[in-house]
Amino acid sequence: MHAIASRKFMKETLAALEISPPVKARLLADPPRRIYFQNPGEFAVASYYEPDARLRSRLALVYSREREMRWNHRDTSYITELHLRRFTELPIADFESIRAAPGEQFFSVYEDLPGERAGYGWNWTEQAFAAARARVAQIGPGFGGKVVSVCFHP
Repeated sequence: MHAIASRKFMKETLAALEISPPVKARLLADPPRRIYFQNPGEFAVASYYEPDARLRSRLALVYSREREMRWNHRDTSYITELHLRRFTELPIADFESIRAAPGEQFFSVYEDLPGERAGYGWNWTEQAFAAARARVAQIGPGFGGKVVSVCFHP
């Protein structure tokens, strides 16, 4: 029974990660850019299960203790990312360095859970984009969330 449920869950996970050809083409266009994830769990799933090695090589985790504390009132993701930076060679970047970089940046963003857990989400990127008055354009679904293009103004 558990094997059947596990197989079903795996198929659903892989289906959610699928990226349409136009979105994939946009992400792989030159110059190569990272695709940033704020949520360590979503980053881990995408990093492990994304079948296209070209996309997988561009995935990176982004952190900001200040923003996580401001909007989530905890720094659990920051501490996770701090340890990952120390003990792995995963690509991990500070949000401020991304915000200061010129041009377009790609992010995979996720909706917080609805219902009784609303407001208890882990994601702060969309609040950070709004606070920075960034220009955000949706590219399309991908990695189990939605992929957006973000341009920060100096």
